[in-house]
Amino acid sequence: MANRNTVPLFLLTASFILSYIEKREKALMILFQLLKDKAWEGSKAVEILCEEVLTALELCSKERNHEKEVKKMANKNTGLPDVRVIELKPMKVAYYRAESESPELDAWKVLLDWAEKEGLTELATTRYFGFDNPSPSPGNSVYGYEVWVTVPEGCKPSGDIRLKDFSGGLYAVTSTYLPDIGENWKRLIEWVKASDYEFGTSQCLEETISPRKMPDEQTQFDLYCPISIK
Repeated sequence: MANRNTVPLFLLTASFILSYIEKREKALMILFQLLKDKAWEGSKAVEILCEEVLTALELCSKERNHEKEVKKMANKNTGLPDVRVIELKPMKVAYYRAESESPELDAWKVLLDWAEKEGLTELATTRYFGFDNPSPSPGNSVYGYEVWVTVPEGCKPSGDIRLKDFSGGLYAVTSTYLPDIGENWKRLIEWVKASDYEFGTSQCLEETISPRKMPDEQTQFDLYCPISIK
């Protein structure tokens, strides 16, 4: 029978080494099964310890497999295999809001003219976001759209352009072109419902990622749906 004082040291060393193995859960399960079946026979404490660790590892493995299946089914059911989970960092933005029957075009024209004068369109770090504010309503052709342009520190507001701080947040994101934007918003919402996440409280966003910022049929967007971990 091995010296029982060597047991904790051996377990600690083995766990440390195995923590660097890619499939460490499986490796740890094998280790503790060997300890339980073969090593330090007669030590009830070691047998109980190994049994508890094996149970915990099996549970962890089942939970991980379940998570993979849920995400796989969510992508299959919604037809959005490219959904990514992204954390947007806090940022300072310049913004403008328009209300009309074509508020996207109206708002982008004002803000892009201002951004060009400020030299923001030449910066590689500049990003462009927008969202309905307020959203369209049945029987009313007039609605609102708010547009953002990220700005560096020291930028000053002018005219109708205001500045504010965006706190960031966790998002489910998918890509789309303008003609499919409504349908892909619906699919993204269904993806969140079928996933391991729930809807968050941050602002829904549409990021323009095409070289041409004024919306047309070739405009490509990333749709950002706020989420949080259940």
